Amino acid sequence: MSKTKTSFFLGLGPSRGETIILLIYALLSAIFLYVFQESGIPVRKNLLIGYALGSQFLLYFIGYASLRKTGVFGIAIGIALVHLYGWFHWHIDPALLTKRGHAAMGLRNTLPLLLLFLILRWISRKWQLQELVAPSRGTSTDIIEGRPLTFADYLLAVVYFVTMIVLL
Repeated sequence: MSKTKTSFFLGLGPSRGETIILLIYALLSAIFLYVFQESGIPVRKNLLIGYALGSQFLLYFIGYASLRKTGVFGIAIGIALVHLYGWFHWHIDPALLTKRGHAAMGLRNTLPLLLLFLILRWISRKWQLQELVAPSRGTSTDIIEGRPLTFADYLLAVVYFVTMIVLL
């Protein structure tokens, strides 16, 4: 196992692949807004919940290695602030209430989950002297870096996802 001796944030911007992923996310967000505006209330509720949870899920499972870069983390903070703006805009609409709360509730949670990700990453670096990675189904190695997964990797992922659900 390799010991982590690099700085906490790598002073790098997004790579070409990360830029493409961010552009696809921006395109999907624009499509989300268009479909949201053109849809009825039941569809709007599902769209809001799916968009927020999908974004937060993908941040951990796809973005965990990219979020180590200062530039990418800054863009993720920008996305979280846009989500927070969306929450401020939509949370006052009583038509978007669901049985468990408001459909826009997930949008306010992206920023706290990014901060939780930082804390979990710090814990991983201190506890196991390795970067935080995301467990994947059906394999015992990380799919991006190829390092063996540890109990700590699974435990920290559970903490993230339980928090994501509890915050709803």
